[in-house]
Amino acid sequence: MNARRQPISLVTGASRGVGRGVAISLVKAGFCVYATGRSIAAADLPDEVRRLPCDHLRDEETDKVFQAIEANGAGLDLLANCAWGGYERMLESGVFTWPAPFWEQPMHRWTSMMDAGVRAAFVCSARAARLMVPRCRGLIVNVSFWAAQKRIGNALYADPGLMKRSGKAQVAASIAAELGVTDIDGCTPRALTIAEV
Repeated sequence: MNARRQPISLVTGASRGVGRGVAISLVKAGFCVYATGRSIAAADLPDEVRRLPCDHLRDEETDKVFQAIEANGAGLDLLANCAWGGYERMLESGVFTWPAPFWEQPMHRWTSMMDAGVRAAFVCSARAARLMVPRCRGLIVNVSFWAAQKRIGNALYADPGLMKRSGKAQVAASIAAELGVTDIDGCTPRALTIAEV
């Protein structure tokens, strides 16, 4: 009898929020789950989750995550890019800065949104593709947010063509085009837009 192989997944930003929920759901669905986050060691996750501390602003830490997965020898079947630091440090000197105009926004917010979100999704997708393409199988999901489709808040958060999580959708579309994949191919990048977070 040939036992079915347990699918392997990686969830970035799994310490809390959407990433945590995705990791828990994948465990329940029977996946072997690797999970990353800066505070992943203390995250409220099932014991089955393989926690890999990682700050996705640091490429060398991201590389170590993929080296650990590759060393396992079972490949990677699913990457869920959930890392995003845009809601961190919302108070500056006691002032809630989120609704402030762009010229009054703290510049760390750009890094949190674009580098810890969109760039991290791109870097992780590139690393995942190196494991998936040779096997002609895999799914890359870039978790996005409905706000990416309309203007709300400030310029850092609102431009649907460039900013924040909408960039993850563009990364997924570009990866799919570059891989030349369609719905019936084995390695399919996707952007998943969720409602309220």
